[in-house]
Amino acid sequence: MTDSKNSYQASSAGTPNNYLVMTLMGLLVIASFVIGMLWTKTKTPSAPQGQQAAAVDDKTIRSVLELNDSDHVRGKADSDLVLIEYSDFSCPYCQSYHPNVKAAIEQAGDVAYVYRHFPLPSIHPNAQKQAEASECAAKIGGNEAFWKYADAIFSTKSGTQEQLITLALEQGLDEGSFTSCLTSGETAKKVSSDQENGLKIGIRGTPSSFVINTKTGDFEQIGGAASTETVLQAIEKVR
Repeated sequence: MTDSKNSYQASSAGTPNNYLVMTLMGLLVIASFVIGMLWTKTKTPSAPQGQQAAAVDDKTIRSVLELNDSDHVRGKADSDLVLIEYSDFSCPYCQSYHPNVKAAIEQAGDVAYVYRHFPLPSIHPNAQKQAEASECAAKIGGNEAFWKYADAIFSTKSGTQEQLITLALEQGLDEGSFTSCLTSGETAKKVSSDQENGLKIGIRGTPSSFVINTKTGDFEQIGGAASTETVLQAIEKVR
């Protein structure tokens, strides 16, 4: 009897402790869940690549999408249909998208294709200098030289200063003029101007493109590394 009584008393005395342990474990699970949710929220980017981070009024978008004298145009330069791409030469999505949009422009036949810079140096260290290098190519050789150089950056993924200078030589650009332009940073202002305009219309990731009919004002956004077919569909929507 004594053994049974002692056993019962020990069991009774341990019950509150068990409840306490279970309660603490439950609180720890809840706390871990809450902390995990907060961590995920802070680590999630404000906007996926190629998408707008916030709504912007149509008037602002149309204003920013107007062509200016510093724009580089491929295709039918005087077309009412204009595709403007904000891009980063180091962005893998942009590298995938570039041949798709080129193919779409060629197939459409009557679209002006404009490239604007949106380098993301925080994740792509070479992006800023790549953009500046392409502008140096434009400064030395004009619009055609810009597009040849831009195509070459995307295909070769050249990023270091040495590689960018070598690429310029391969494109037939004067080494001294190009090197001087690149090292001076004189084209950085043009790159910054493009990016500031992109920010005005809510762009936070690359590639981000818009197709606009300059006659009607209708426009369509193309998010991410869209296929050639998707780009063509966007063009037809505003035609």
